[in-house]
Amino acid sequence: LIAIERTVAKFQLIRILCKCNKTHRCKWITKRVVKKLSISESDFWKIWEIQSIEPPKKMKPIRQKRKVADEEAVQRRRSRRLEMQNGISYENEMQNLQQSFEASAKQSTLDFEEYKRPEGALTMLDCCIPLQSNEKAEDVANLSTLFGKLKMVEDCRFNISDWKTSDRILEQLSNLNYRERLKLVRSRIYSLCIHPSNCRILVTAGDKTGRIGFADLTDHVADVSEAPTWQFAPHSAPVNCIRFAPDPTKLFSCSYDGSARYLDLEAGIFEEIFVDDEACKGFDFLSNNELLISLHDGTVCKVDIREPMKNSKPCVSNAGRLRTVSVHPLEKNYFIIASMLGLATVWDLRKLKNPVSELKHKSGVNSAYFSPLTGNKVLTAAASNTIEVWDTMKMTKTKKLKSIPHNNFVGRWVTNFRPVWHPTVESVCFSGSTDSIRHIEVFDENLRAVKLLGVTTMCSIIDCHPERAILCGGNSSGYVSVFI
Repeated sequence: LIAIERTVAKFQLIRILCKCNKTHRCKWITKRVVKKLSISESDFWKIWEIQSIEPPKKMKPIRQKRKVADEEAVQRRRSRRLEMQNGISYENEMQNLQQSFEASAKQSTLDFEEYKRPEGALTMLDCCIPLQSNEKAEDVANLSTLFGKLKMVEDCRFNISDWKTSDRILEQLSNLNYRERLKLVRSRIYSLCIHPSNCRILVTAGDKTGRIGFADLTDHVADVSEAPTWQFAPHSAPVNCIRFAPDPTKLFSCSYDGSARYLDLEAGIFEEIFVDDEACKGFDFLSNNELLISLHDGTVCKVDIREPMKNSKPCVSNAGRLRTVSVHPLEKNYFIIASMLGLATVWDLRKLKNPVSELKHKSGVNSAYFSPLTGNKVLTAAASNTIEVWDTMKMTKTKKLKSIPHNNFVGRWVTNFRPVWHPTVESVCFSGSTDSIRHIEVFDENLRAVKLLGVTTMCSIIDCHPERAILCGGNSSGYVSVFI
């Protein structure tokens, strides 16, 4: 049998015979095959039985059905007409819908009125928000009295030293005392300014909702949190820039609502000097009555408050989304604008076809300011997390003097950092900080952090008194921190 199994031809022939004759045995075929293969008949039938047995079929695995979780019963939509039988009538349903529509329309109207830009001249009484008392007239009268005392030298009630020279300024900054913080406006502070009076300490700030706040710190130097405050709403959107004119009887402001105004401190009227569909981002003075205003769409307009608003002229167009504008302190024909295109460009009012020079940055520029005394330097802050100082002694050949890494990413809830120069010493500048230990950073001419003024909150906007040793910082909650 072993020899037969090794013979492939024999097995193949037997296999064929087995497949052809499975049910019965053909004797004559068997005899001839046995004779041909030289095997016995019994061996043949043994092989036949083995080959004729079909291999067992493989059993397919039985797949168990997964138990499907019971789906939550979804309430089917039903006809309102069919639900009338449950006591719900079509008339009542329509009445409820009408009431909800009327309430929504009323709320939309209120929201529109709240954010609608005020038009024309506004008196202080028109836009006053009473805080000290329930009567607007009383608050306005008190503030008007304060405005009248700003020039009264005989009414000086404080003795604060002037800013020192450059060799002693750092020592003086170290001796400044933190006088707590004061709630000045309703929400996030976008701009901050201190009146240049030597007799009174008047701090002003503009916030996100369009309000302008005033605080008299004269009698509350030890604890400014108790100082009286006043608030007005001449704008309906963030007040991004607020400054006193060279003639300090006028307070200028510009807003995202596209308007620019000035408050005549003597007359008590917010005069409207500029209106545009684009947001106003910043301004600077050419003189007591002329200023440049930068708009969101890349336009810089020249405005003369003595002329009608329609006479305002665009100086620069399509310069990218603009931020700040700064006029050279000595040569008033030159000004610099900060753009989100990654450029701070210097322009000449006499030749506006092309910029005089470009200060290139890796990302958008948040601010750019000439140094306050000579204008020989420009201080910039960029979204690429840098603070830089540029040499502008020769306007056509500007060069970068120093650049340091500085975290300028503050998110959407905090006003962007806008580093500023010291008003009397060009070798010192200030900036806010994102460090976990809150402070205001003081940099020297090489942008080395030489002093940290500790505060209890992140101060994005900083301003100094132009003559006296007073420094303020504003945060995103409407508070002003004071150093004296």
